Amino acid sequence: ALWDIKAKAAGLPLYQLLGGASRERVGTYGHANGRDIPELLDSVRARLAEGYPAVRIQSGIPGLKAVYGVSD
Repeated sequence: ALWDIKAKAAGLPLYQLLGGASRERVGTYGHANGRDIPELLDSVRARLAEGYPAVRIQSGIPGLKAVYGVSD
């Protein structure tokens, strides 16, 4: 909040107060998931066809009784 106040007082956008733009682009990735390997691969192919340069893959583990980060 203090940086925002200082930027407003200077009449500058905060990014300029902090030294200007640091990059021209931001990297992106698609997200793929599936209930089995063929479905997962279809999801990966779909994200690549949409133009994503990278794909994050999430898949379940058969027989796993708990979900990461979730407890009973």
